[in-house]
Amino acid sequence: MCWPDTAAGTVAVQSCPEYISNFNTEAYAIRQCLPIGQWYSKPNNNKTWTNYTACTATKQVQRVPRLIQEHLPRIIIMSNVGYGLSLVSLVIACFIMLYFRKLRCRRNTIHVNLFLSFILRALLALTKDSMLKEGLAFAADLHITEDGKVEFVDDKSHWECKLFFTIFNYTMLTNYIWVFIEGMYLHILIYISVFAENPKTKWYIISGWVLPVLFVIPWVVLRILESDQQ
Repeated sequence: MCWPDTAAGTVAVQSCPEYISNFNTEAYAIRQCLPIGQWYSKPNNNKTWTNYTACTATKQVQRVPRLIQEHLPRIIIMSNVGYGLSLVSLVIACFIMLYFRKLRCRRNTIHVNLFLSFILRALLALTKDSMLKEGLAFAADLHITEDGKVEFVDDKSHWECKLFFTIFNYTMLTNYIWVFIEGMYLHILIYISVFAENPKTKWYIISGWVLPVLFVIPWVVLRILESDQQ
């Protein structure tokens, strides 16, 4: 922060800076100008010191829009019903393909892995709705005011929420990758296998579960570097 000229023996006051993550911009930072006309310095390092205590003392909260609070329960019910039906159908389909030996082939192996990726997504989606308080965030991430209003708390690391949604995003990517592999296998089967050997099943499986990691890792790194502000 840049500080203006201040009279000796007085205190300069400025609003807390916006560019520092989790600072309360409604509070004020303080810097003391000593009677000798110099800024106050800490004795242990002889460097000028600014008091940012007020900037971090108050929790920053963000009020949840009223429209979301009103309609979110209905959206959650619709989502849970859809994921529940999808989960039951996919489990039955996987059981049939794995139980009957005549259905065990490369094509159905790819189908089963596609179904498994959607099963994981459905399970995490249902788990998410049961873990989120008010359908919005984990309990530690929300604050309920005395008048019953819901507010987000932004002064914590929220590592549990970050880890959960990293895994959730990974499962979503596996869905897309396995849909791509389904199409790629069909393309190879029709146009390429006539002239070349079809790749082994293990390479399809490795690609379907490892490729999403290559997209999730850069996303996690960017979130860390951007301090979760975007």
